[in-house]
Amino acid sequence: MRIGIHDLMDGGIASNTPIHAAVDAGAGRVIVLPTGFTCAAPHPPHDVLAIALHALNLLIAHQLVRDVAWAASRTEVFVVPSLCPLDVSSYDFTRTAELMGRARESTGAWLDGGGLTRPGLSAGLIPHDHREAAS
Repeated sequence: MRIGIHDLMDGGIASNTPIHAAVDAGAGRVIVLPTGFTCAAPHPPHDVLAIALHALNLLIAHQLVRDVAWAASRTEVFVVPSLCPLDVSSYDFTRTAELMGRARESTGAWLDGGGLTRPGLSAGLIPHDHREAAS
């Protein structure tokens, strides 16, 4: 979108999870709800769009991991574990209700288990896949 001479776009283009902005604004605690990435697909992405979206999701996860490490010495950062294993592509919206239910249950269990007492992130955001474990 253009306003005057400025082109505006979703903040996710520069930072999907603006932890730096929160810390710079003085946040004493940052709580991140990541979307995660497909780590249990039955087969690798098969077309250009699927490959590009999977690569973008991995880059977003990498940036999040890096940003959490940067912020850890500046404030408390809590990262809700993303769904893992996840076998759904980021552009497949046919299972939205199911995934929202899983996320609600998973986040509730994390909170009930003291998640907000343990800063940091879960291993599910480090690039991995479950295909080898399944074979």
